[in-house]
Amino acid sequence: QKFDMDGSNNIDFGEFIAAGLAFDVAAAKEKIRTSCGGATATFEHYAEDGFMAESAFFQLMCDFDFFVTTATDVRKLIRSADQDRDGLVSKSDFVHWVDSSAFELEQRAKQRSRSPRPPPEPENEE
Repeated sequence: QKFDMDGSNNIDFGEFIAAGLAFDVAAAKEKIRTSCGGATATFEHYAEDGFMAESAFFQLMCDFDFFVTTATDVRKLIRSADQDRDGLVSKSDFVHWVDSSAFELEQRAKQRSRSPRPPPEPENEE
């Protein structure tokens, strides 16, 4: 049920990929938290000019052996980490992201909010 976003009692391919990303993110965050230097050292390793952009997140995902690394998933991670929504991840953004579990919860909430809309009411033609 946790990954069955549409309530169909089946895990479709998109839900499988989303679950894989959620597991990869959780594993990467745990690895970062327990590494020597933690989130700050990891950020400094990947950041350029004090920020992490898409290319840095892509490299982080490759280095942490994410199951699938796509541009779409990179953008999802950046949106999840980018507190001030400027498209870049600062050190404080990154540290907050690593210490939170918001990504997984955010993904589930977004999926559930996409329930199908009822068809429009037919117009009366009198």
